[in-house]
Amino acid sequence: MKTEISSKVSLDADIMQELKFGFDKCQFNDGELHPCAYHKGRAESEIFGIEDGGGCESANISQRNVFKSPIIFSPQISELLVRLGEGASIAGGWWLIKEQRDWLHRHIASILRGKRDECRIMVAGVAGYAHFYSYLRIIINAAKEVGFDCNKLYVDVCDACLTPLMEIAAIENSIRKPRAFVLFPSLRSKYDIMGYQLNLSSRNIKFIREIMPDIKKCHIRIIHCNVVDVPDEWWRLRGRYDVITEHFLLSMMQNLHEFIHATRKAYSLMLKPEGHLLMACGANSQSYIEELIDIHGQHGLSLFENDHQKVWDPFGISLSDLQDMANNMDQASALLDNCMMDLILSSSVNRSL
Repeated sequence: MKTEISSKVSLDADIMQELKFGFDKCQFNDGELHPCAYHKGRAESEIFGIEDGGGCESANISQRNVFKSPIIFSPQISELLVRLGEGASIAGGWWLIKEQRDWLHRHIASILRGKRDECRIMVAGVAGYAHFYSYLRIIINAAKEVGFDCNKLYVDVCDACLTPLMEIAAIENSIRKPRAFVLFPSLRSKYDIMGYQLNLSSRNIKFIREIMPDIKKCHIRIIHCNVVDVPDEWWRLRGRYDVITEHFLLSMMQNLHEFIHATRKAYSLMLKPEGHLLMACGANSQSYIEELIDIHGQHGLSLFENDHQKVWDPFGISLSDLQDMANNMDQASALLDNCMMDLILSSSVNRSL
């Protein structure tokens, strides 16, 4: 049966490209917060994760000629394609695609398994509250799997834009603020953040409530600053982090080589010796993957062991292709253009770089 997909945006542009058009610096004017179109749209995202086995088989980044894979259809995959095609705002990030979520879980669990003291994590850039809490759930689940105490998790969220940080701060206040005669904190469905109205869907509220006891154990801090500027402005962050995670920041800033080098320099300064950068970015050619590996190497970061995956990403698919996939399930395939790398900082890196 043919599935009709309507669209609020261009059929030929991929979803990530459409999101880039609205990406700008959020403003605070006359006592009110004015989000850019990108962050306003991400604030409306509903948390939606593939868990029923649908998706694509991943490939290792060393498999030079493997950049496409048949889609394994499932009810959730079909629902995802239709909803994206209809212009629904779905929370992407580490949560959306099972292959990517499993990769992050596996790597965080491996890092935590070998730790006895606290673990300090930097989230370099966050699209919105839904992306952050779905990401945090992966971290919490990985910690619980290996018996790592969530009270020893210190998570800093850094972003150049106020909007996602203020969303997280408002929700954190609801979760953690003690209230007289109230046994359990409650999330509100609506928040007024300096004149900006944030609405939480019932699905997102339920998702956050399920992990609220563990969220309260974690130490969460927000940092309003461009990640490039952090090491120069706040020397105390040098050598602070065991893990830095970055999701699609390079996809938003593709081909801006000065920015790429500046962020890698910042990471090498902020990571502890032998700390990990867990990164996901768009890469649809082996030459670009090799270029990224070389850039990181210039800042003391090299690939760690061998679990580096290429997986699919629905945000990199055009809406016309979504239509074709929905109507030709037997022949549908997708690019493995979501590249995930685990890079480790050399213990001998020169931190004066």
